[in-house]
Amino acid sequence: MSENEELGSRGASVPPGARGAVGPPRGRRDRPRLGWAVLAVAAASSLVAADWPGTPTGHGPLLAGGGVDAEPHARDCLPPDERTRTSTTNAGPVTNEGSGPVTVTGVSLVNPVEMGLVEAVFVPEEGPVNGAVYPPPPDEAGEGWPDRVVAPGAVLGPGEEWWFAVGLRSEGPRAATERIRIDYEDADGRAYYALTGTSVAMREQCIGVEIDWPDW
Repeated sequence: MSENEELGSRGASVPPGARGAVGPPRGRRDRPRLGWAVLAVAAASSLVAADWPGTPTGHGPLLAGGGVDAEPHARDCLPPDERTRTSTTNAGPVTNEGSGPVTVTGVSLVNPVEMGLVEAVFVPEEGPVNGAVYPPPPDEAGEGWPDRVVAPGAVLGPGEEWWFAVGLRSEGPRAATERIRIDYEDADGRAYYALTGTSVAMREQCIGVEIDWPDW
């Protein structure tokens, strides 16, 4: 399906002007308990759901860092693992600002170029290190990784905040995606989508070089 600047310790950022898991978070008194989170794995284990009622709209209760009417505000470059060609992007917090629960129905890359989606999860802490192999090893996964919830089927309750971690795979020298899209629906079956605000590229070298971003 073709359709933001904070980096971990391994990524390299490009200025935006150059176009180019279950339980409450520990140590955070200002966050509600994550009692709504559930894991529902479909038999087909698909990352992209279909058959939602009506046409999804981007103006819903779920905030993922990128406005649907604005261009991405940041760019990250991540190194692929030499063996698996994967990398982890920590796409930041996703918050349900609505008055009821929402259910994630699918995750997809927006306008990907030579890049594949491995898995997407929600983590109740700040999540894994940017640029770690996917799935990340224990020393880079973060404290909340054992409580991660696979994105399709996850239920986010009203007021809950989760961190969105995505495993990506480089499938060529120009691997990139303009954004990551989260499809979801509310308790009444109304379909929505949210977009992250960061474009992501995967390169063997990210520091000290100019990234050849696609012309989106």
